[in-house]
Amino acid sequence: MKPEHTPEPLIHLRGLHSERYDLPPSQILYVEASNINSLVTDPDQTICVRYPIGLLQEILPDFFLRIHRSFLVNRHAILRVKPYTLTLYDGTELPIPQRKYHWLIHQLEEMN
Repeated sequence: MKPEHTPEPLIHLRGLHSERYDLPPSQILYVEASNINSLVTDPDQTICVRYPIGLLQEILPDFFLRIHRSFLVNRHAILRVKPYTLTLYDGTELPIPQRKYHWLIHQLEEMN
């Protein structure tokens, strides 16, 4: 008998105008701080939600890494890391501060 596929639980987020977004966390590429709000980017869209990045860091699964005070990134979306920049599989480049670079390399090695 084949095991049943359990769908990924959705994360429920509220937009700036009370719109509701239900997203699978694995589809989110990265989150960017935008004042007291955050921009959540997946392959199809970027949405502005009424959550500070620190709260999203607590809500999202542990495969999201805080690579910068302004960025959380889905480690599964990382294509390449080079000193002080990472590239996501969609071509987006995000900054990595010097003090976070070695930490990030260590985190990625630990998760493999």
